Amino acid sequence: MLRFSIILGISLMICVSAAQAAFVEGTFTCTFADDLALVKHAYSFDCTTSTLRLHEGPVYAMGNDWVTISGVTDSDPVFRINEDVTNDTGFTWTGYELTLPAGGLDTFVNDAYTTSDKFSAVSISNYKITFSSGSVADGSDVTFQFKINVPTTGNFNFDLTQTPIPEPATMGLLLIGGAGMLFIHRRRRRV
Repeated sequence: MLRFSIILGISLMICVSAAQAAFVEGTFTCTFADDLALVKHAYSFDCTTSTLRLHEGPVYAMGNDWVTISGVTDSDPVFRINEDVTNDTGFTWTGYELTLPAGGLDTFVNDAYTTSDKFSAVSISNYKITFSSGSVADGSDVTFQFKINVPTTGNFNFDLTQTPIPEPATMGLLLIGGAGMLFIHRRRRRV
């Protein structure tokens, strides 16, 4: 009987520890470098389901947007991200990339959870997710779902970079405009 009680006690301790392991309540934060007042970004984290809810936008300009994600874990957890992004750039997006620092500990999880409501194709590596085969018109919203593994016990901190990809015709116009600005700048310097 004593042997049974010891085995039962150890089993219960393991089950309770597994149920409590993940992110430490109240420590999960998101910091948006270009939006410290949270005017165009919003987030919430549900510690019981390990789910981060992000809202980005409206996004007014093409280029990188990033968020620093930090907190404390008591295990090696995976968390879900459900993200809504509003396109207000004046361009149609034909893709969207998410990147983590290459060579870092934190990685994307390659599974069926990684989806989008506007893009049908997805390419996933440890540090990059590329959504394609679809479009997000100016003034429209897009939703993404994906997971990140945080193989740390204790403090963690990493950047998630987000980059909309404009349609190819728009990309050509942006390149021509950039070349024109460079030409004007160089010409002014000579005068």
